[in-house]
Amino acid sequence: MTGSAPAPATVLQFGTGVFLLGFVDWIIQQLNERAEFDGRVLALKARPGSSASLAPLNQYSGRFEIWLRGYRNGELIDEVQPVNCVQGAVNPFADYAVALEQAASDEWRWVVSNTTEAGIRYTAQQAPQDAVPTTFPALLTAMLHHRFVHYRGAGERGVTVLCCELIEDNASTLRDIVLRHAGDWNLPADFSDWLQASCAFCNTLVDRIVTGEPASAPPARTLPSDAPLIEAEAFYSWVIQAPPAVWARLPVERAGLDGVQFVDDLKPWRERKVRILNGAHTAGFALSLMLGVPTVFDSMSNPLLRRYLERLIYDEVCPTLAGEDIEVYAAAILERFDNPHVEHRWENIALNALSKWRARLLPTLLDAAAGRDSLPPLLVLSLAALLCFYRGQWQGRTLPVRDDEAAVAELRRLWQSGAEPSLAIAAILDSDVIWGEKLPPVSGLVDALSDVISRMECDGVESVLEACLAKS
Repeated sequence: MTGSAPAPATVLQFGTGVFLLGFVDWIIQQLNERAEFDGRVLALKARPGSSASLAPLNQYSGRFEIWLRGYRNGELIDEVQPVNCVQGAVNPFADYAVALEQAASDEWRWVVSNTTEAGIRYTAQQAPQDAVPTTFPALLTAMLHHRFVHYRGAGERGVTVLCCELIEDNASTLRDIVLRHAGDWNLPADFSDWLQASCAFCNTLVDRIVTGEPASAPPARTLPSDAPLIEAEAFYSWVIQAPPAVWARLPVERAGLDGVQFVDDLKPWRERKVRILNGAHTAGFALSLMLGVPTVFDSMSNPLLRRYLERLIYDEVCPTLAGEDIEVYAAAILERFDNPHVEHRWENIALNALSKWRARLLPTLLDAAAGRDSLPPLLVLSLAALLCFYRGQWQGRTLPVRDDEAAVAELRRLWQSGAEPSLAIAAILDSDVIWGEKLPPVSGLVDALSDVISRMECDGVESVLEACLAKS
């Protein structure tokens, strides 16, 4: 950040990418406008390196606009909104003194982060008095220790940390790494006690598609045309696992932000997202690409694929989930799939689909099979299509397979082994090279897959899809 030092911030944001701008900072803007939250954000670069990427955000002192497009709660939204809660961006690794100055500020109350899955990871670091930290967890440790010393361990000077990284137990993991750095650096035990008693590390689950700079310009803007413009879907969900004291400090109800929810346990929320949203993506990509359908929206515009996704979610996935409003959430997911402004390409969703199918759909298949006399036909079809997709060719169409090379090679070797199809399928399901571990046996699954794949080869994907829908 050039010019004068940034004003004290209430929120220090580790990460300057479009997701935090289009998600967290948009939420803070709503809190400011509707509930007098006084959220003032300073964005901090999350990794060492050039500060050049910060220039667009600093050009207009942190101000930018977000173009919300798509459906939310049945309403079509297409509007540009200004966001002015961000004061600017700095590189704390290059301007370490600024980072420490902010850490000692009486104003600092919150930390938000989105440093990717690689950002919350332990890497041994020199003590900060010997060298500037080079990772996000180490930098945060140094800043928190500086604050602890400056305020002589006062409990009311603790901060609340909200992690947005897409890993399970994101903030708990970060807290453990911070404590590990404190131990490595022989910081006083009182500091570790203060971290655990006075600082709240809150696991969160985030959900919004933020695509970044749009391909076309909106009809009207309030900022100049060269100011940052971020495109995002209208839907948003931020589920925060936090104690009641944190709930009281974020006035989301007063601001009417029904997409922000506080919970005691994040696990059921994560499970429904993984099974419904992520599971539907993984169940839909292979069939869609085998039929030459390139995007999620295009599949929703195809009557057959739309029925498949709807029936899969409502008939086979939702019954495996406990909790309230499961079908309401499912309807919101399908509404998002129907957004013509978000080009979500199936070939991108197809990346590393073997491990995704095991994590997202296998548990659903096991639960669904346990509660019925026959296997769930649409989940079986999703696995059959996955196995065919990984051959790399389907009836003259090249398919975009991108996965672990050893897993792909082993799957294709087994397909081409000359064995009876049922034996090849059994070997594929039993291969820890392909799946990372052997899949648990499911009675009748090999025969069901053999039948579906044989019929797809003879009759085509559309015919088999129709038949499976008739059985579901």
